[in-house]
Amino acid sequence: FFFTSIEANNGLWRSPDGGTTWSQYPASTFGSCTQRGGPCQADDIAIDPVNPNNVYVAIDGEGVFYSTDGGSTWNLANLPGISAGFIGRASLAISPSTASTVYTMVGAPDGLEYLGFFLSTDTGGTWAAETVPDATFSSATIDGTSFNNASQSFYDQALAVSPSDPATVFFGGVGSYESTDYGQHWTFLSSNGGTHADNHSIAFDSGFANVYFATDGGLFAYNLGNQKFTGLNN
Repeated sequence: FFFTSIEANNGLWRSPDGGTTWSQYPASTFGSCTQRGGPCQADDIAIDPVNPNNVYVAIDGEGVFYSTDGGSTWNLANLPGISAGFIGRASLAISPSTASTVYTMVGAPDGLEYLGFFLSTDTGGTWAAETVPDATFSSATIDGTSFNNASQSFYDQALAVSPSDPATVFFGGVGSYESTDYGQHWTFLSSNGGTHADNHSIAFDSGFANVYFATDGGLFAYNLGNQKFTGLNN
């Protein structure tokens, strides 16, 4: 993520008219958090596809917030073990098939390891701590919650929920992962057919046959049938 060139313009903005005009939320909306001369930036936003009054935002350095009135007012999400004002970058994803199911991955303030992975099944009202994925090789462990791991939560975070199953969620950090039980357990995907480290975005095709991972090395399709990656960078 990157700060704006005019640092006072950091933070969350809202348009009520399709982008014609915009207003910036004051820093006091989210705990008076400031960074580099402006409000703490909004790292991610998710909007309920069924009821767009339900909105979620991750405020860097402060916490995850949710709104039930289209962003007019905001509430701090109670993430177990996470204190307000002591997070780094966080990412959000809503289940397209069960919009009351919401996930967030929360990075540490140092921008390296992850503080936790959390699930809400009641539109953000309550949250449960699940498991942060990692993968261990002969010389290093990537992602996960340890400061000693090769993690960079400030740089690569991507989170997406299956369009057809609220329990199936994909995460991209340094590596690529899939969970089919709401984040309790994870499968490391990056060794299946070859992909690149450092994930930045995840998307699905219309038939949900492939999951696309955008990485530092380009775009890769993960086929859910044969569980293999194919590079799409020719």
